[in-house]
Amino acid sequence: MAQISDTSLKETLDTAANSIRDGDITNGRRGLERVLKEDPENVLALLWMSKCVAGQEEKLKCFKKVLEIDPSNRHALKGLRVFSPGQAGSTGGPCQPSCTGAGE
Repeated sequence: MAQISDTSLKETLDTAANSIRDGDITNGRRGLERVLKEDPENVLALLWMSKCVAGQEEKLKCFKKVLEIDPSNRHALKGLRVFSPGQAGSTGGPCQPSCTGAGE
């Protein structure tokens, strides 16, 4: 199986993020799955995936995986607070990740 180049991986991630922004969750998720298959620790792909999965547990898994990789990631920390059990009164959702904000 051929690996996807770093440039192609970034293009796939960008396309997936744009699809999700446009409301095409299915195609966005497919792109993210390709990215995560090649790079399972891609923080941006994991954050975007949290917007594609339906269940609270799946969203929490995405945020927890991000925090294993980057313990101070503010998007994952906020998502964890919002979607953790007992946080029903929280307002707002997780930050929307930016494809250009890799080091946040």
